[in-house]
Amino acid sequence: MKTILFILSVFLVHLSGQAQFFQIYNHQVLDSFSGFSDIVVDSNSIQVVGGSGYLPMRSPLLIEEIEDNGYINNIFTGNNSDTTIQITTANGTKLFKNYRGNYMVFFVDLHANQSYLKCMEADENGNLVHDTIFTQYPLVVNHYQPYTLRTLQNLDSTFTLLVNSARPTTDTSYIKSSIDFIKITDDFEIEQIKNVQLTDEKEGFRLGKILNRNNGNILITYNFIEFEVQNGASYMFIKEFDSNLNLVFSKKINPTLKNLGGYGLLDLDTAVVFTFSNSSIGVQNTFYDFNLFCYSFNADSIVWKKNLIPFHLTSLGSETLVNDLVLNKNNEIVLSLSRYEPGDSLTHRTFELQNRTVYGDLNWARNYKHYGDNSVTYCTYRIVVYNNEIYGCGKLLNHNFYLEGKPYEFAYVFKTNCLGYLDAPELDIQTSITENQLIIQNNSSYFDSLFIDYGDGITQIVHNSTDTIKHIYEVGGEYELRIKPITCDAGLDTSYLQKIQIDISPNGLLIYPNPSSGIYTLEYKFFQPNAKFVVFDLKGKLVHRSTLPGTNGNHVLDLSHIATGVYLLEVEGDNTTESYKIVKQ
Repeated sequence: MKTILFILSVFLVHLSGQAQFFQIYNHQVLDSFSGFSDIVVDSNSIQVVGGSGYLPMRSPLLIEEIEDNGYINNIFTGNNSDTTIQITTANGTKLFKNYRGNYMVFFVDLHANQSYLKCMEADENGNLVHDTIFTQYPLVVNHYQPYTLRTLQNLDSTFTLLVNSARPTTDTSYIKSSIDFIKITDDFEIEQIKNVQLTDEKEGFRLGKILNRNNGNILITYNFIEFEVQNGASYMFIKEFDSNLNLVFSKKINPTLKNLGGYGLLDLDTAVVFTFSNSSIGVQNTFYDFNLFCYSFNADSIVWKKNLIPFHLTSLGSETLVNDLVLNKNNEIVLSLSRYEPGDSLTHRTFELQNRTVYGDLNWARNYKHYGDNSVTYCTYRIVVYNNEIYGCGKLLNHNFYLEGKPYEFAYVFKTNCLGYLDAPELDIQTSITENQLIIQNNSSYFDSLFIDYGDGITQIVHNSTDTIKHIYEVGGEYELRIKPITCDAGLDTSYLQKIQIDISPNGLLIYPNPSSGIYTLEYKFFQPNAKFVVFDLKGKLVHRSTLPGTNGNHVLDLSHIATGVYLLEVEGDNTTESYKIVKQ
């Protein structure tokens, strides 16, 4: 067998596909902007909603249409003559598209001493259709997160709002923690208000998430911190209410130290998945350990727990860590989180997407720390999956700008493919052959796996990495090598294709074409004349026997009568037997 070493080809191509983007909007969009808090995606457009953070503004609300490349196509604001009105984006501003095709936004209208629930409706052209402030439902500003708001759109076109029920009181101390369910019609009328008492304690109550269960019930999470206990022991609660807002289920999760609550929540029919953090107090710092839990209703217990990422922090706001959980069409969990890279300062918090199975096992993680300035803090309020692509929105804080006295609050919107990549897949393949060994050097990017068909009946799926891939051809001949990336687009047929010639000589046998439909040419050169050869199937059954005349030449082998599959051809020498693999298609 002679040695053959040569480069077959170098193949580089960018695969076409849907456009992805990570677009940051600076302070020129809106001074003191606190980011985009919610996103709605349909077949026609991408819409986000946002508002001001802490300064009085004339325009308290933005609804923005985003083009497919991530740039703003149209900006329209909620009109209000009251220049003292502010919107608190971080605490539950929610955007919906109603049956009229208009956009409805629920938020908290924050005044100097008192705030109210508010709803605004705008059509697709940005014209204000309705502007309602529910003055009959005031909130207290100085309560512990008094304006936390959670909103659901019901199947009957009504809306269910959930808020901390912090009502005006002459008592300056914190009132007992309870929540109010508020049902609002599509015509902006309050249909029902129901107060639910959660605990007799006065401090430390924090709402988590609210969702409509698949059975029509409402599920909520919240946590409670006992400040009287040393280091602030806390508890996690899961409660379920029926359509009439009657409590049907309540579960108290084991206490920990100063947890940060459940800011992600998913319904899996017989179980729920939620996020929960534990903390331990060190000599100088507080260490946060963030976890993903699955609680089974049938087993009435936590059935699995997965650590998402360890944190090393000294302080952490309620809007950070895991911000949202969703399911994609493959029934996989997609979650967004804020995290610190090892060695980074507290001003360098990055944004990450993770994809996990419904058992919590990690499929992939993508970190987007290279987007935007290096000295920023990311917070993604909301992610959605549409057509198996991932959309999200949030805010970032530029700490360098803060130190320089510049407007430092930015908004961002992103769109990735189903694997979390912002860039189009790039197939970069280099192949070479040494004797009968194929060597593949893979430098491809932005997809997870490669499907390789070596052309000899062997196929393989390998993880996309820069590791060298090697394959041995046992029989000489011409082969068709095909390498295809496994991407989000099932119809994408761009692949690497190369014909390979494997020569085995001077004392050996060349079989071609291989694979074949049954007719093969045996090109041989042996020292022994009239060599005998036999063909066996993989179970050892003899299917053919013949002789190669002379010491060299060509012989036609007809196996068209046998079944498709892989067979072994053995040539008998003086004291040896050489085996070759042939494939019948």
